[in-house]
Amino acid sequence: MNRTERDRGVDADVDAGTETGAGAAEGVGGSVASGARAESAIVATPAARLAARIVPTAGWSAALVVLAAGAMAFLAVVGLAAGIAAGRLGAEWQADLSGSATVRMEATDPTSIERVLAVLRETPGIAAATPLEIEAQRALLAPWLGDGALLDELPVPRLIDVTLSGDGPDTELLAAALNATAPGTVYDDHGRWRAPMIAAAIGVERLAVGVVLLVAVTAAGVTALAARASLAGNAETVRVIRLIGGSDGFITRTFVRPLAARTTVGAFGGGALAALTLMLLPAGSASTGLPEGLMPDAALAATIALGVAVVAGVIGWVAARIAVRSTLADLP
Repeated sequence: MNRTERDRGVDADVDAGTETGAGAAEGVGGSVASGARAESAIVATPAARLAARIVPTAGWSAALVVLAAGAMAFLAVVGLAAGIAAGRLGAEWQADLSGSATVRMEATDPTSIERVLAVLRETPGIAAATPLEIEAQRALLAPWLGDGALLDELPVPRLIDVTLSGDGPDTELLAAALNATAPGTVYDDHGRWRAPMIAAAIGVERLAVGVVLLVAVTAAGVTALAARASLAGNAETVRVIRLIGGSDGFITRTFVRPLAARTTVGAFGGGALAALTLMLLPAGSASTGLPEGLMPDAALAATIALGVAVVAGVIGWVAARIAVRSTLADLP
């Protein structure tokens, strides 16, 4: 074989090697591209379809989340309504008692009464002073003494109803002036009655806030527990999804979305039921013994229910996401 033939053989071998290498590269590239397409197809599987297979859409676990969210929303709406009612009642008590006072006189003769009235009407911070009639005092004492009480034969003091203006009078100076005018006369600004009632109203408001916070924590715990239970029951499925290219973000979205949706649906149902219950309560009137405007009206009750449902959905989403993330971190 001469040199020319050897060179031609070498060139043929190189060309063949090049074609073989190119084919191998194309094969590797095709394999990589096929793997990427497979991974993309898996990850791009509709979340609703995959979620339906992994996270149960029916059964006791799904119903438990909806019912728990509904119950928590009902309690939250009722608690907020109770807090609003307590605040309104406290404000009404404050307005009624802070704008008036009572003067109690041991002396019942007309002259002493007129002198005390003159002092009251000349005192800054007092808008009016009106002595109560005997019939009015009899009506006030009837629940304790009976309708047939003979006030003329009992040592009953005379009462003067005082209407205050602005910040009211200087109680110490007024008490001294009244006692000097008619010994034994007492000025009562209702402070000892007002303070306990206002404190009770504030206590009810704080209790309502505490109930709402407890309900929120409980709802978050129930949602988180449901998320962890769902993941624990589908641990093998989660491992397979990871092996075929599914990311933790995709798995998290798959589990969180249905749980958050169920929490929101249940909260909407419970909030609507609570709003309807508030609307059916008797309105404030003299016959019911409740002040007018004490409970939230229909518009406010619906607004509270809607707000509670939205907040419950957010709480469910956050709680489920945290629970799923922490559980995925523990899975091998």
